[in-house]
This record gives sequence, C-alpha cells and structure tokens, in this order.
Amino acid sequence: MRSRFTFLFRQKLKLQIITTSLTGGLVAGYIFSKYKPIVHAETDISVKVGERISTLPTYSMTEVAKHTTAEKGYWLAYKDGVYDITSYVENHPGGKMVLRSAGKALEACWKIFTMHDMDHVYEILEEYRIGNLPPGIIIGKALLFGKENNFLGEREANQREQEKITDLFQYDPERLNIKENFFVRSKRPFNAETKPSVLISSFITPVEQFFVRNHMHVPFVNINEYKLEIGNGKSTHSLSFDDLTEKYQSYTITSTLACSGNRRGAMNNEEQGTIRGAPWYVGAIGNARWTGVRLRDVLQSLGLDKEGKYVQFYGLDCETPKR
Repeated sequence: MRSRFTFLFRQKLKLQIITTSLTGGLVAGYIFSKYKPIVHAETDISVKVGERISTLPTYSMTEVAKHTTAEKGYWLAYKDGVYDITSYVENHPGGKMVLRSAGKALEACWKIFTMHDMDHVYEILEEYRIGNLPPGIIIGKALLFGKENNFLGEREANQREQEKITDLFQYDPERLNIKENFFVRSKRPFNAETKPSVLISSFITPVEQFFVRNHMHVPFVNINEYKLEIGNGKSTHSLSFDDLTEKYQSYTITSTLACSGNRRGAMNNEEQGTIRGAPWYVGAIGNARWTGVRLRDVLQSLGLDKEGKYVQFYGLDCETPKR
C-alpha cells in the first residue's frame, strides 16, 4: 500500500498543545464544462532578473554576507543583482526557509528548487533590488576554479558554486505516465495536478493519478527507524510504526483532499495577474480511501486529549519547525 493510504503513519509529526478529533466525510462532484482549460508552461523566463543596472550602487559578496539578521537586514544575490528581502520574509510561501539563502547567492538554491523559474517570482525578487555585484574583470585566459575562464567576477564564482550542490531530490519516487495524467506546475519540487478528464473517469482517484503538492524534496523514510513524536511543550512521546499498527484500531474513510490553492489560475485571470503562486487549474483535488489510526485515539492514550485546542503538524520534509 502506498503512503497516500497511510498518511498518519508515514509522516514524522510533532503535535503541540492539542485536543481534536478526526472526522471523515464524503465530498464529490466536478464541474468542468463551464470553464475552459488553462494550460501554463512550466517555466516562463521573459523577465530579465539580476542583470546589471548602472544607476545602482555596488556591493561585494563580503558585504552581502554581513546581512543575515533582522537587525542588519536579510540580503542575498542573484546573477549581478543584490537584494534586501527583509520586508518580504514573512510573505514568503515557503516560510522562513528563505533565510537559508540570506547572505548568500540564490543560484545554488534555485538550481534545486526550480519552481522559482517563473516570471512572477522574478518580478517579486526585482522589487527588492538594491544594487549590483562588482563586475567581472576581463583578464584573458586565467585559471578560475581549475578551469580556463575569461572573467573573474563574483557572479561567475556564484554560478560555479552550483556544481557543488548535493541533489536533495535523489529519493523522489519514479512517476509514470506524467503527460497522460497531469499538468506539471514545477519539477523540483514536483507539483502536478490531475487532468480533468482523468478526474471524472473514476469516483475514487487512483493513487498514481492523484495530484501532487510538494514544498520540498520527498524525504527518505526507513520504516524500521521511523518515530512519530508527539509533544505538548512539557513532555514528548515517541511511537514507532509498529506501535501505531499494533496498539491502535485502524479505520478507513472515504474523503476528498484538495489543495487550498486549487483554481488559483482562474482567480489570477480574474484579478489580471495579481495572484501569486502555483497556477493550479481545477485538478489539485481528488477522492481517496484513507486508512490509518485515529489521531483522537492516540492523544487519548497519551493523556493529551484535554490539554489544548489545536494540533500543529511538522513533516520530515520540513527543515525547521519555525516556518
């Protein structure tokens, strides 16, 4: 059984100040005939981002590296551009993950997270432009990083750094029949919505045709070492996969799962291009049978069911709990 049917089991979750119960329901129905398909290219790079602007001041990477705190501001570089994104951090869709690039060049990060390779992302970045990196110096044939190169500049050095990046997506699952089943919105991380013709072909959306929404790479999970951590700020409990399957009763429900951004593409058209984010059409939704233990039962068994009002989840693909 694939992970979609054992969602509670396959995610590493830390639950804080908690009280809740799971309810399941059945929601169905797709209405597509009213809307014309909106098919977007995976990337659109007509915006000229990071090109030199002669009227702006020059900052070195040494200066950029000094700006990694809220007090000094969060700066970063991309191509020839220098940017102060301090006021943008709270609006970043990936939360404070953007701070991992503070004081550095974006080339290495964006080599992995290719969903940034779109016009609206470049437009946002250019809004925070404050300067240029120093220009490259033509020196004839010189050795730069062991290779012949005609330029010695910080932009070129940043681009070379991309070659050292470890592929975080090496454990992503193989995906079959992508073109037949999906509109792909980004490749890294992989985001794709089910085509309407596929959605309406079956009341239950098959796992291999279910929409995919990732913010990060797909983590590698060793089920023998897996632990579900549950805490309330005072104490932490740990349960293995075997604990979950052996100590608690399993239930199956049929329910709909939808991305909150479903149909953002149509909303963006209505708002004349002012809505930012993945341009979903109508396929970031699906019906599935979900099997697992009830969160309520787990919380009750640990004496945590009457301590709070909310549950907060953190997954293995989240690098930091402070997103």
